[in-house]
Formats: sequence, structure tokens, C-alpha cells
Amino acid sequence: MLSVFSRMVAPKASSMLALTALKYPTRRTLITTAIRLQPAAAATKAKTAKTTATKKAPAKSTVTKSKAKTATKATNAQKTAKPTKTKKTVAKPTKAAAPKKKKVVAKKPKVVKPPPLTKEDLPPKGAGTPYIYFVKKYIAGVQRPLTMEATREHAKAAGATWMAMTEEEKQPFREEHRVAAEQQKKALAQWKENVDPAIVRRINKHRTKLGKPKVHAVVRRAPTSIWKSLPEAEKQVYVKQAAERKTAMA
Repeated sequence: MLSVFSRMVAPKASSMLALTALKYPTRRTLITTAIRLQPAAAATKAKTAKTTATKKAPAKSTVTKSKAKTATKATNAQKTAKPTKTKKTVAKPTKAAAPKKKKVVAKKPKVVKPPPLTKEDLPPKGAGTPYIYFVKKYIAGVQRPLTMEATREHAKAAGATWMAMTEEEKQPFREEHRVAAEQQKKALAQWKENVDPAIVRRINKHRTKLGKPKVHAVVRRAPTSIWKSLPEAEKQVYVKQAAERKTAMA
């Protein structure tokens, strides 16, 4: 009986279950949904992959088209471009550089400085005044050592003493000055006769810088006396030169 029942019911039960599943699709079990979802997800992935592949494919074609356009433009530009003529540069013959001449620097002659003037080269100093001899005597009697301030004080005191002295008290100093002046005059005359003119020029150059008057040396011999002492034959030479100069100026 069971076998007969199973034979009759089993085929009908499977068909009934299938009908109920089709009639009510929302009422699914967890097992059936899992089995049905997995193939759906794979199918959607495959579809999206195909769509992206189809979308990306045109990009390659645009790149190739742009490359082809640029290539054609380049070829057209090469065809239209005129060939540039290259000018031949002719090398100019270079002249051989002349050897540089060495500059000859002239050596400056050494300036020989004259030796410094000594005391004997200079003219003798003046005799001064009677008051100077008095001050010398006054300072000589003062106690040593003397400072600059002490010397100034003693000089003031000597001046006051000289003003208070009488003519008789001043007479010895005046006499001393007179003797010194005569000696200085003789020494100066002797110096002027023996001094070298170059030394006189050096002295006068220095004195002009200081604003002092020049020193005049004495001419050893007058020209007239020299002319008179010359023999007649020697005089005729100068007379002839003077006559030639006179005719040239006429």
C-alpha cells in the first residue's frame, strides 16, 4: 500500500511544490536565495566588465586617429617646407701676429742730493742787542736746573730789572754788544768772499721760504778790473765777437 501511495503521491508532490514556488516568488527560504543570488552577482559582474570594455575601446581609436592626423600634418609640412640653402663659410686667411715689441723703460737718473749745510757754510749770526747780553748774564746767575716755566718767570724778572736800571748800569752791556757787532761784521765779510755761490743759492732758497731777506755774496773781482788786466790779443777776440753780433742784429 505504501509503495502504491508513494508512487502516486511523489510525482504530484514535486509538481505541486514547483507550482507553489512560481505562484509565490517572494516567499523564499534562505537556501534558495543563496543559490539564486550567486549566479546573479556573477552575471552582473560579467555584464559590467563587457560594458566597460566596450566603452574603453573607442578611446584607443581616437588616440590612433589623432596620431594619424599629426603624422599626416607633419608629412604635409615637410613637403611644403622649402629646403634651406646652407651658405658656405669661407675662412679668411689669418695674418701672422707680429711679435710684440718690448717697451724700453728709460731709467730715471738718480737725483743726488747735496750734503746738508754745516755751521761753517752758514753766515755768522748777528750780534743781537745789549739787552740780550744782560739777560744771558742774569740767567747765568740763577740756580739750576731750570724748567720752562721757571725760565719764563726769570725772563720776566730780567725785563723788569732792565727797565729799572740806569744808563750807567746799562753801559757795560752796550759796550759788549759793540765789540760783538764789529767781530760779526768782519766775519760776515770774510764769509761772503770765501763762500761758494751754490751754497748761497741754497741758503737764499731756504730764507725765501721763511720770508727772510736774501744773503748777497761779495763779487770777488769787478769786470772792469778783469778787462784791464787782459792782454791786447785776448781783448781783440771779444771785440771781434761784439762786432759780428752787432752786424747780425742790424
